[in-house]
Amino acid sequence: MRVFIAITVIVVLIAAFCGLCMFTVGPSEVVIVTQFGRHIRTVEKPGLEFKYPPPVQTINRLDKRLHVFRTKVIQQLTADKKSLLLQSYCCWHIKNALKFLQSVGSIDNANARLGDIVNSEMGALLGNYQMADLITLKKTGTALPDFEKKLTENSSLRALDLFGIEMSKIGVRQLSLPAANARAVFNRMKAERSRDAAKYRAEGEELASAIQAKADREKAEILAKAFKEAEVIKGQGDAEAARIYAEAFNADIDFFNFLKSLEVYKKVLGANTYLVLSSESELFRQFFSGEIEGKEGAK
Repeated sequence: MRVFIAITVIVVLIAAFCGLCMFTVGPSEVVIVTQFGRHIRTVEKPGLEFKYPPPVQTINRLDKRLHVFRTKVIQQLTADKKSLLLQSYCCWHIKNALKFLQSVGSIDNANARLGDIVNSEMGALLGNYQMADLITLKKTGTALPDFEKKLTENSSLRALDLFGIEMSKIGVRQLSLPAANARAVFNRMKAERSRDAAKYRAEGEELASAIQAKADREKAEILAKAFKEAEVIKGQGDAEAARIYAEAFNADIDFFNFLKSLEVYKKVLGANTYLVLSSESELFRQFFSGEIEGKEGAK
C-alpha cells in the first residue's frame, strides 16, 4: 500500500513538473519566453513547446489577430480656422512581439497609447485641409480618403517604431461641427441654397417669358395667315356670287328685279307696318302690277 501511494505521488509530481515545463501555442497567439525577465525566444508557430519551470522561465501570451478600437473625440482646427469634431477607428496588429511586450505589455495599454498617437497625427494633418475639402456636397467627392490614407501611413510608422505595432487601417468615424458652430454653418448653407433657388427661378421665368413670346408670335403669324386665307376665300365667294347674280340678272332682268324687291320688302315691312305710297312709286307698282295687268287683260 505504501509503495502504491509512493508511486502515485511520484506520478503526480512528474505530471505537475511536465505541466510546468510544457505549454501550447494557439494559432492566433505569439508566445515570448523569458528567463528571470530576460528574453529567451519568441514562439509564433502553433503547437506544443517546452521550457524550464517557473520561476526560471515564464511565458507571455500575445494575441496577434487584428484589433479594433475607437479614439476619443477631439476638437481641432482646419487650415481655414474652422473647428471640427473628429473621432477615428483604428485597426492594428502586433508586428514585433518583443518590442510590443517591452513597450506596452498589454492590449489595453496599446489602445491607450495608440489613441494618443492617432489623435496627434489627426490634428496635425487636419491643419493641411480646408473644411470644404472634407465636408462638401460636391459630386466629385471629398479629400477624406486622402486624409485617411495619410493618417494611416503616418500613425503606422510611429506605432511600428515605438511599439512594434502595424496599423492596417485608420478611418474617420465622426466628422462634425461643434454645436456652437453648427447653427451658423447651417444658416450659411441655407442662405446659399436660397440664392441658388432664386437664381434658378429667375432663369426659369426668363425662359418661360421667351417661350411665351415665341408662342404669341407664332399665334399672331398663324392668325394673320388664316385671316389672309379667309379674305381670299371670301373674295372668291363674293366674286362667284356676283357672277351668279350677273348670270341670273342677264337671264331675266324683270324677275331678278322682282326678287331683289321682295328682299327689300322683307327687310322693310314687318308686323303692323303701314305704308303710304304714291301710285308712281316703284314699290307700289310691284305690289299692284300683277293685279293691274290682270284687269287690263280682262278688259
